[in-house]
Amino acid sequence: MSSIDFLSELWPEEAGLYGEFRLFNGKVREQAFVPLGDRGSIGRVIAHLIDLDANGWDIYYGVLPRKQKGGTALDCDVVVRALWADIDAKNVGGKDAALHATLRLSTAPPSAVVDSGHGYHAYWFLRQPEGYSMCVPYLKGLAREVAGDHVHDQARILRVPGTHNHKEADAVPVRLLFFDTTRRYDLTDLPRVEPQPHRVNPYRTVTPFDGNLPGWLTSLLDEAQPLGARSEAVFRAVIWMMRYGMSEPDIRAAIYSHPNGIGAKYYDKGPDGERWLNRTFDAARAAL
Repeated sequence: MSSIDFLSELWPEEAGLYGEFRLFNGKVREQAFVPLGDRGSIGRVIAHLIDLDANGWDIYYGVLPRKQKGGTALDCDVVVRALWADIDAKNVGGKDAALHATLRLSTAPPSAVVDSGHGYHAYWFLRQPEGYSMCVPYLKGLAREVAGDHVHDQARILRVPGTHNHKEADAVPVRLLFFDTTRRYDLTDLPRVEPQPHRVNPYRTVTPFDGNLPGWLTSLLDEAQPLGARSEAVFRAVIWMMRYGMSEPDIRAAIYSHPNGIGAKYYDKGPDGERWLNRTFDAARAAL
């Protein structure tokens, strides 16, 4: 199966939606978007990406289609056609252990498996598309069952099969090991994590958000922070925006829209940015 066949299973042929490719070469970051209503454009872009891959670029794609040309959660379609998991070999004792973990769920084995070079990406194709919010408990459940990372975020990017992983001196191929479009599941066939009620410290008060932030917090969002202080600044900004009653999507949008201010570390972390930001949100929620 080709990369086009693989992506066609996750991206619908639908006008008005885009597929995102994200490219990294050292600290250089670029994006490319293909209109999903034009299947031929995917092949043309992939041919170009293969040339970039040969020159040392790491190539990722957005698992969910984009409603507009952007790479944040707010840009993503909310319709999910396949669930995913990312099993990192270094977290489970090596590549053999990672492959064993990937296939651990015998009652619902993955529909596709990609060797990412230093681990595996697993996919479970759905019988019918589902809303993203409905899928989150199952994405978390799959991650728990296969010892995967916390990669259930809406803007998740993963490596494109047929390219190479250039993280180390010797590039290793990203290979599609297994691909079976007849292996499909309902959400109820898959494990899930029951949502936990959010506990709020009763001694903390949250002011309903009225659309305005105090000047010092606006300055914190706008101003670049020195290296070594950026994580603390993001944590401080997130927790205070929560206290001012901002929703999580609005807080994320504030970070995404300040690439030279509070969002600088998020963008510098490249494909790990969402994972890092999710941990920041978890820590902020625990502190409230």
